[in-house]
Amino acid sequence: MTFAPANELTSTIKDFAAEIFDGAPPRWAMFPRWYRNGDALWLESSSGSRLLTVDFAAGVIRIAGWHVERTGCDPELPIPPEWQSLIRASQFHSDGSAVYPDDFDAAIALPVRG
Repeated sequence: MTFAPANELTSTIKDFAAEIFDGAPPRWAMFPRWYRNGDALWLESSSGSRLLTVDFAAGVIRIAGWHVERTGCDPELPIPPEWQSLIRASQFHSDGSAVYPDDFDAAIALPVRG
């Protein structure tokens, strides 16, 4: 299996969302959508509802307004440092070399999910 930091990041974000939403929708029913410039991604449910947005440029996780209203949870949370490291590890130059080699090396040392 080939390791990709962006895939690890996506799996980590889905796990986080499953915790916040108490497992509903299930992890497999969350669809990641990346902004074209890679500055942010959001998770969408199978019904098309936006669950959360991870804004790497702003350093925050934004929880869906409907969930905030229903549960009273914080609407924004800081992005964990390990997520920032994984997003940096996912950036490459046109020649294929890592933009942030230290973050890439740390990411490839992580256990691979099966």
